[in-house]
Amino acid sequence: MICFTLLVIELPVESRVQFREYLTRVAETPTHNELAEELDEIAKEILETI
Repeated sequence: MICFTLLVIELPVESRVQFREYLTRVAETPTHNELAEELDEIAKEILETI
Protein backbone atom coordinates (compact mmCIF):
# COMPACT_ATOMS: atom_id res chain seq x y z
CA MET A 1 0.00 0.00 0.00
CA ILE A 2 2.97 2.28 0.43
CA CYS A 3 3.46 2.37 -3.35
CA PHE A 4 -0.19 3.39 -3.78
CA THR A 5 0.26 6.14 -1.22
CA LEU A 6 3.35 7.53 -2.90
CA LEU A 7 1.66 7.36 -6.27
CA VAL A 8 -1.43 9.22 -5.06
CA ILE A 9 0.62 11.91 -3.31
CA GLU A 10 2.54 12.60 -6.52
CA LEU A 11 -0.61 12.96 -8.63
CA PRO A 12 -1.99 16.38 -9.53
CA VAL A 13 -4.84 17.52 -7.25
CA GLU A 14 -7.37 16.92 -10.02
CA SER A 15 -6.38 13.26 -10.13
CA ARG A 16 -6.23 12.83 -6.34
CA VAL A 17 -9.87 13.88 -6.14
CA GLN A 18 -10.77 10.63 -7.92
CA PHE A 19 -9.54 8.72 -4.85
CA ARG A 20 -11.49 10.87 -2.38
CA GLU A 21 -14.23 8.29 -1.68
CA TYR A 22 -11.74 5.52 -0.95
CA LEU A 23 -9.50 7.78 1.14
CA THR A 24 -12.46 9.07 3.14
CA ARG A 25 -13.58 5.53 3.93
CA VAL A 26 -10.08 4.54 5.05
CA ALA A 27 -9.72 7.72 7.13
CA GLU A 28 -13.11 7.37 8.82
CA THR A 29 -13.70 3.60 9.08
CA PRO A 30 -10.42 1.77 8.55
CA THR A 31 -10.24 -2.01 8.70
CA HIS A 32 -8.03 -3.74 11.25
CA ASN A 33 -5.33 -4.24 8.63
CA GLU A 34 -5.52 -0.61 7.49
CA LEU A 35 -5.11 0.49 11.11
CA ALA A 36 -2.13 -1.82 11.55
CA GLU A 37 -0.49 -0.22 8.52
CA GLU A 38 -1.49 3.28 9.71
CA LEU A 39 -3.32 3.87 6.43
CA ASP A 40 -6.00 5.88 8.20
CA GLU A 41 -3.41 8.52 9.08
CA ILE A 42 -1.93 8.47 5.58
CA ALA A 43 -5.41 8.81 4.06
CA LYS A 44 -6.09 11.82 6.29
CA GLU A 45 -2.83 13.44 5.17
CA ILE A 46 -3.69 12.92 1.52
CA LEU A 47 -7.23 14.24 2.01
CA GLU A 48 -5.78 17.45 3.47
CA THR A 49 -4.04 18.06 0.14
CA ILE A 50 -7.21 17.81 -1.93
